[in-house]
Amino acid sequence: MVYCLTSSEVSSAWNSCREPKEQYTQEILDALVLRFEAPDSRNRWDNPLFTIQKEDTLPFEDIADAVIRRKAPPPNQSTLSAIHNAQKTSVPGDLVTVPGTMEKISFLNMEDFENGYI
Repeated sequence: MVYCLTSSEVSSAWNSCREPKEQYTQEILDALVLRFEAPDSRNRWDNPLFTIQKEDTLPFEDIADAVIRRKAPPPNQSTLSAIHNAQKTSVPGDLVTVPGTMEKISFLNMEDFENGYI
């Protein structure tokens, strides 16, 4: 994610330079500024995060490395929710597709596990 850090005054000035039919009213722009939540690199959905200001030069190579050449992060609790939901409704032997893959997993029968068959 490329986050363009700018003040509300600069945003308002940029808005006033737009074509009149494409401008936000000042009231709507102020409401957007109040509701805006800045990205946080600690959040998986905001990572990788590049924060730039209007006078900065874009780090094109770093962005390309992060977006194109980067290995995907390992799955976590939020990306495994499909499996967790399947565990609640599946019965032993059901095949469930692992999100983001072609792989399927089977839920074990606890009796077979406990008796050492698996």
